[in-house]
Amino acid sequence: MTGQTTMDLPEAVPGLANALRLAAPKVDQSIWLVPLSQAMLSAKINTKFRISAFLGQCLVEAGPDFGETSENLFYTTASRVASIWPS
Repeated sequence: MTGQTTMDLPEAVPGLANALRLAAPKVDQSIWLVPLSQAMLSAKINTKFRISAFLGQCLVEAGPDFGETSENLFYTTASRVASIWPS
């Protein structure tokens, strides 16, 4: 998407760009707007409440700039794994 601005990107989920701008100003919309829209449409995240809840959860999980995109799955012992993932 080199050379594009968020104004050039299609907005499949109405209000998403504005919601990101307000709730997550550090998120690079040129990277995240299209994949978020695709995922949200697929999961029927299409109301103000659902969009708010989804973006809030994304921010909790991935940080204020969506920079934390992997889990640390290093566990020191087998018993620690079993305590976190009991089944």
